[in-house]
Amino acid sequence: LLQMAFGGASYSRLDVYLPPDVPIALELKINKGAGEVEIGGLWLSEVMIEAGQGGFSLQLDEPLREPVDRFVVSGEMGGLDLSGLGFANPRVLDVSWRMGGASVSLDGDWTVDCDASFAVDMGGMALMIPRDVTVENITDGPAVLDDPSEVSLPVVRLRTSQKRGEIDVIRR
Repeated sequence: LLQMAFGGASYSRLDVYLPPDVPIALELKINKGAGEVEIGGLWLSEVMIEAGQGGFSLQLDEPLREPVDRFVVSGEMGGLDLSGLGFANPRVLDVSWRMGGASVSLDGDWTVDCDASFAVDMGGMALMIPRDVTVENITDGPAVLDDPSEVSLPVVRLRTSQKRGEIDVIRR
């Protein structure tokens, strides 16, 4: 308490509530701290997130009002946890993380096809892909190709890139 009172240490928290019935292009920058974001149920046209030097967690527990045109997450130096990205139904998904570990789940209610790219540098990423989407691997890495299905499922065109790290693709 004394350090906080005399400027040596600080604790700050910012709660932001967004209206679910207004279209929003969300741009979020978090640096030198932790971020915890829940965006399920919102009406987002585009999502751009930059995080650095701390942990960042984003989750969707319910579908967005409309599919997102572009969903971009980038950052470094910390942990990343993204869950329920299928509820965003992004047409373009780009996740890149440097100097830290990342856990990314594409679970959710997919309704559109997606061009998805994932990159790590000096770290690792666990990428969980649900079985209710068709995956087309367009990378020179380990194949995660699906056999054509009689039922037309949304397609995730997957591109991965790793440098001084590894991306583990897990189907579940």
